Amino acid sequence: ESLYADSIYSPGVYRLHLNQADAQWVAVPGLPTWGYRAFAFTAGHGFAANTTGIFHSVDDGATWTPLDIGGEADVADLLLTDQGLFAATNAGLRVSLDHGATWKSAWKEGFQSGFALAESGGSLFAASDGIRRAKGPDQEWTRLHVLADSISWLLSTETAVLAMTSGGNFV
Repeated sequence: ESLYADSIYSPGVYRLHLNQADAQWVAVPGLPTWGYRAFAFTAGHGFAANTTGIFHSVDDGATWTPLDIGGEADVADLLLTDQGLFAATNAGLRVSLDHGATWKSAWKEGFQSGFALAESGGSLFAASDGIRRAKGPDQEWTRLHVLADSISWLLSTETAVLAMTSGGNFV
């Protein structure tokens, strides 16, 4: 297990091995030095995203290579689920069903104000100018009627989604 940090004082991404008592922060090779907005990990795969694109690791985050997501690469958030890898970009929501090897559009609208992705109870949630929900990557994204704008963060459990907005939090 590792903890990652994006440093503004010594530009770059650093990793700390949590299972080592004497662990120290070590620079992570292969990642551009600034602006990380999202990390996502699963057994055997790691993903990091910033304003220049998405990067993939297959060696527990020791090294990273860029992924081609097919166009605009300003990534705001990542979500990794059993249904795929989702990337919220300014050109819309992109999904990969094969750990980033190929991508397709899941929602073509660009994210307007906030940016956040979550999964709860088998549904996928995307926040932008409100919250939208879909049952799967190929399903229609429907707008939920919530009193929220400028959503900047989503956190989910099996039965709830918590959103942080400019006006406060709600469930």
